[in-house]
Amino acid sequence: MPKTKKTKANQELTFLIVAVLMLIILIAAISWNLGFLVKNFNTALNPNVLEQSTVVQFNIDGFKNLGLTKPL
Repeated sequence: MPKTKKTKANQELTFLIVAVLMLIILIAAISWNLGFLVKNFNTALNPNVLEQSTVVQFNIDGFKNLGLTKPL
């Protein structure tokens, strides 16, 4: 059964729409990944961005008083 011109035009239009959507998705994924990399490289390579971390203090005696540890 030969394809008509209308069927051929519909196939070309469908192909064009799918190609444009795939191109938009590809551009969005690449830009998101580049943004992620730039943000992480900037944090890693710029020492001024990193804030000084505070020292975490643990209450060891309070933990032992809870009785959650197994005796050795």
